[in-house]
Amino acid sequence: GPLPLGILESNSGIHQFSLFPNPTSSTIHIKNDQNESAEIEVTDALGRTIYRQTINTIYTDIDVSGWRKGMYFYNIRGAENILPNQRGKIIIE
Repeated sequence: GPLPLGILESNSGIHQFSLFPNPTSSTIHIKNDQNESAEIEVTDALGRTIYRQTINTIYTDIDVSGWRKGMYFYNIRGAENILPNQRGKIIIE
């Protein structure tokens, strides 16, 4: 079937991180397929950083139940900068 929103292929064809469910209203789960240390930063539509967290386990949960409904943008940077940044959208409903 179609890929869920939030899974983007990087230049190398590897999508290192999967974010699901998306859209969501409670929790976003991040699966770190390569198990590399990384950091996720989430910004709102105005570009303000509203969330930042280090990802260093295979699964990371983000509680978004207090976030306003709408569209947010995420950027995941690998700590070693081995892979390109992974960007995408998160929809809170």
